[in-house]
Amino acid sequence: SLVAILSACASDGASGPAAPTNLAVSPLGAGAHLTWKDNSSDESEFVIMRLEQSVDTAPVELARVPFNGTSFHDEPITAGRTYVYQIVAINENGESESNEATFGAP
Repeated sequence: SLVAILSACASDGASGPAAPTNLAVSPLGAGAHLTWKDNSSDESEFVIMRLEQSVDTAPVELARVPFNGTSFHDEPITAGRTYVYQIVAINENGESESNEATFGAP
C-alpha cells in the first residue's frame, strides 16, 4: 500500500473521512485521467499521490483536489512508463486511502 503523507491526529475520538473507492485511471489526450467515488461528506480535500515505477522510491504528492472532487487529469506523463495512483481523503481528524490503480502510459 502506498504510504499516507499525513498522520492522523484524532485526539477527540473523531475519525478521518470515509475512504474514496473505485479509483480508475484511463488514457485521455497526453495524460492519465483519474476518477473515483467520494464516499465521505466531511473531507476537506483529496490528495493525489503518484509513484512512477523504476523512478520514484516513494509516492509523491501530485496535487490536491477540493472537497467533493471526483476526478483529476495528470498530464504530461511519459509514454511507456508505469504509474501507480492513490487518492487520500483528508479532514482535520485524519485521512483515508483509496485503492491503488496502476496505469501503463501508452
